[in-house]
Amino acid sequence: MKKVCFAIVNLTILSLLLYGCGQPGEEIDNGIESTDTEAADLWTPTKAPTDNPAPTRTFTPAPSNTPTPEPLCIPGETLFDEEGDIDIAHADLLKIESHLEGGVLTVVFYLREIPVEIEINREGVDTWDVEYSWSAYIDVDHDTSTGDQYHQGADYALFTAAAKEGFQKTANFQSVFYNGFSVCGFEADGSMYPVSSGVLAVDYENGTITMEGIIPGITANSHLFFETFDMNPDAAPVTDSICN
Repeated sequence: MKKVCFAIVNLTILSLLLYGCGQPGEEIDNGIESTDTEAADLWTPTKAPTDNPAPTRTFTPAPSNTPTPEPLCIPGETLFDEEGDIDIAHADLLKIESHLEGGVLTVVFYLREIPVEIEINREGVDTWDVEYSWSAYIDVDHDTSTGDQYHQGADYALFTAAAKEGFQKTANFQSVFYNGFSVCGFEADGSMYPVSSGVLAVDYENGTITMEGIIPGITANSHLFFETFDMNPDAAPVTDSICN
């Protein structure tokens, strides 16, 4: 009898596993109201964690070691200099413009400021020493062994200067040119000799000094350089230059 009952129980359990508690296909009300949202919540699969993507490698170019090219110091070029690199405004070169037509060279000095009045024949400057100067030097043959050895072999210069002569006084700025303006040539020992007269103009509003003269042997490739000078007897001589 125990064997028969055991067999019946087994068959009942098997039937429950196969068909549930009702007839095949019959829907069973379990008393729990289910919604699609709840079902979705119950059955939403959990995403498997993903590995973080590898960082993108960026290329940073190495800094360039290419040197800044030297300015092209020939006629027709515009050249610049730092403003305020010297304290004295009328000697502080900002820009140079030049123009060559035939053998006539024109140079324009742009200065930080040109005062209407200036002190000349100052105490502390020896008589006949140069007190102020603005100069454009020209090496016509690119041969530093000829011409002025103190100025890169310059053969000629557009040169204006004031040398001390007399007692100190305040005068109009153009008084610094009372020694005149001329085209000068250089001997091998650096001494200067006059070649011809030139043309000089001062523009106070634009802060420019323009020089013009005939330069023997000059070409479009002749080397130019430019210089200003103030003896500045209260401190020390001051000079500014471009292409020197």
